Amino acid sequence: LPPGLDQPALLNELNASGFAGLYDFVSMPSCFRSLENKGYAFINFVSEEAARRFQGSWHGDRRFVGGAVDLPLNLSPARVQGLAANMRKWSRMCRVRNVKLRPFIQDDNNA
Repeated sequence: LPPGLDQPALLNELNASGFAGLYDFVSMPSCFRSLENKGYAFINFVSEEAARRFQGSWHGDRRFVGGAVDLPLNLSPARVQGLAANMRKWSRMCRVRNVKLRPFIQDDNNA
């Protein structure tokens, strides 16, 4: 992912490309000082079918061109799978004061 992309922009792109409601967790690790992402994100989809569709649609795509990085997206499955497992792994991030750096977790309030 290009350094200037933030998590809200990634969520907007996910929704605009037909994946609204099909993911329940997004974490985009970022530098605490610069707030720039580290070039990757973790997205948990609510079904295997949604994950396969996302892989087919986004892998190799250049949807975030225009910055210093003009590389195709390279998608691969994460070691940690499932909402509960991701929430356990990233639970300490909920203590981060800057809400822009916290993982997105889908609930009834942001559905």
